Parts: sequence; structure tokens; C-alpha cells
Amino acid sequence: MSKRVGVTSMAILDNEGALKRAALLFDQVLLINHKGGEFLIPEKFKWLEDSQVIHRADQPFFENGKEVLDPGKINAGDILKAEFPTFLEGKRGFVSLFDLQFRGIPFALRERLGWDATCFRSRPKDRLSSLPEGRARVVDVILRILPRPDDATSWEEILKWRANKAVEEKLTRLVRWISNVNVGNFDSSALEDEIRCLMDDYTAFMKLHEIDSSAGVSKTAMVTIIEVLEKAVSLRWGQAANTLFDVADGGIKFIEAERNAPGRDVAYLVEARKTFHS
Repeated sequence: MSKRVGVTSMAILDNEGALKRAALLFDQVLLINHKGGEFLIPEKFKWLEDSQVIHRADQPFFENGKEVLDPGKINAGDILKAEFPTFLEGKRGFVSLFDLQFRGIPFALRERLGWDATCFRSRPKDRLSSLPEGRARVVDVILRILPRPDDATSWEEILKWRANKAVEEKLTRLVRWISNVNVGNFDSSALEDEIRCLMDDYTAFMKLHEIDSSAGVSKTAMVTIIEVLEKAVSLRWGQAANTLFDVADGGIKFIEAERNAPGRDVAYLVEARKTFHS
């Protein structure tokens, strides 16, 4: 699995809820200094930098103690000329350093390191046109749908939830779906409506089959497990064994049902909103 990196402005540090939301989608958030001058990370975010949840664009990346890429040395101008010529034409010869890094760094991370990198808006008021067409605009819609964890939600809760294997599998499916979406003539409202319909389909299906998707087990199976314990305590071993077979069968049916659920590709969004109360 490749590393998922979101590239954005350091302005996101002014809105911790937005940064927490980005951490639900990306393994690491790469921050670009949009103001110029000294790049300082606020003290309360230092541990996130040490934990590699955030990374400054003026610092190199290391793997196994070896430098693999220095964003500050990327010739983003050449990348833009090759990959985003119409963007440069629209700028009429003037392109800021931020524009160069915002588009050029994700491309370099994808091409040179094989990472799943994309840029995203740090604030809703930033122009949508600042994003490259295609995948970055799909990610923009996904971020709008993801919950914005409040101050009562700790970073430790978010990172622990993200580390859950079942959660990671759902996120992997969502990222694959994002990569395969045919944006065509991009319409963010239409795409958001489509995603929300898929989420509703998934939720309705799981409810119909009495499946608690976050627990990964059917409600019927949970009741059956309780029955096993009751029968074991009362020494009705034969009945307990038969009930265990029922549990196993229920587990198989859960796996089959979840695998065939409509909207399964966006199940991560459903779980994130349920977990962080959106």
C-alpha cells in the first residue's frame, strides 16, 4: 500500500478541525508556506510533526534513515510546463511559488516515490479553480462529506481509529474508488449527490440485514454468542456446540452480505460519520 499524502497550505493549522478531517483521509499532510518568511509550526502541533502526521514542505523526506526526496529542490516549474500547460497559460506568465509547489509537489511524490499524493484546499473560501482538474476535485468533495472532529475528539482517538485493520480496508476501497471515478465534465454538486446516494444504499442494506458494520458482526450472531455462554454455564454442551456452528454460519453470511452490499466502496465515509458523530 502506498503512502497517502495530502498537500495543502499551512493555513490549515489555523483550523484544527479541518486538519483532523484531513487526517481521516491522508496518512500525512504536507504543509506549504503560503506566506513566505520563516515557517514555524505551533508548539501544540510539534508532536504531530514528530509523529509524521504533518510534514513541512521545506524539509526532506527520509525512509530508513536515507533522504528520498527534498520538496524544496523539486523543479516545479518544469513539472507544470509538462503536466499543466493550460494552467500556466491562464496565469499569463505569473505563477507564485505556492502555485508551483501546490501542483508540482504531489506530482513529484507520485512519480518519484510512488506515493498516492494530491493537493487539497485548506479552507472552503479558497477557489475551487486552484485545484487541478480530475482526482484533486474528487478529493475535495470527499473532504466535504467527511466529518470535522470537534475539540472534544482527541488526536489519539483519531489515530487509533485509523489504525484499525477493518477501517484501513474500507479506506483503501474508498481511495481505489476515488482513483477510478470518471469525472468527465466535473460537477461537484452532482458528484456529492451520487456519493451520498451510495452511502444511503450501503446504510439501508446493512440495516436490512441487521448488520452492525462497525463491529463486523450481525446482531443475530451477537445474540447467539450470548446463548452459547448461557448453555455452557448450565452444562448443556451439545446444544452449545450446535449454537457455535450457528455463530460460524452467521459470520460467513455477514462476510458475504457485506461483500455484496451496494455502496460498499464508500463505506468508509459512513463509518467515519458514525464514529465522529456527523
